[in-house]
Parts: sequence; structure tokens; C-alpha cells
Amino acid sequence: MPATKNAIMAGILAAKPTLLEPMLSIEAKTTQENIGSVIGVLNRHRGKVIDMVQSEYMVTIKGEIPVMESFTLSDELRSATAGRVFWSLQFARWSPVPENMLVDMVMKVRERKGLPKEIPKVEDFISQY
Repeated sequence: MPATKNAIMAGILAAKPTLLEPMLSIEAKTTQENIGSVIGVLNRHRGKVIDMVQSEYMVTIKGEIPVMESFTLSDELRSATAGRVFWSLQFARWSPVPENMLVDMVMKVRERKGLPKEIPKVEDFISQY
């Protein structure tokens, strides 16, 4: 059993695993005066603007935002636009966590689960016989 477990763990670590985070699709409708405010809020929350469509007085902004960054989104959108924005959120896809955030997230999970602080290496699971 240990030989199988070690081989599987070494294979997983050699494949350079990553974490996936859920992404939400956002569609915000607002006036032209508030476009900059809505885009600014999205950018502060690691969001991306995918498309902007204007129809008469309204502008529809379509984008994506990570679920982890969406918890204070409603308050910030309301305050940035004085309540002049209507938006909807919907699950879009799973996306890899950015490299610069990955180690920090892994460390938080390891701490929460009571695991050692050092991240295992492939060499830890390969015997030197």
C-alpha cells in the first residue's frame, strides 16, 4: 500500500497541480456616466471586462469575476454609481488560481487542516533504493 500511495503522490506532484477557482459571469447595465465606475470596481476585484454594448441610453458591460472577490461587490457597485447600475451574476466556469496567489492559498488550506507548513516535493515520495 505505501508503494502505491507514494507513486500516486509523486505522479500528482510531478504533474504540477494547481487549484481552480469558480468564476462568475457579470452583466451590468448602467448609464454612460457610470461606465468608468463599474469598470473600476471590476478591476479592483480581479475582474475582466469581456464586452461592452451600448443601446440608446444604457450600456451593458459583460465580464468575469472570481467568486472569492464578489462578496462586497454589491456595496461597492451601489456606492460607486449612486445606485444607478443593475447587474446579475451567474456561474461561468472554473479557472486556475493565478500563480502569485497560489502559494498563499495553499498555505492557508494547509494551516486550516493542521498539515505541516512545507509543501511536499516529488523527492519526498520517491525512494532512493
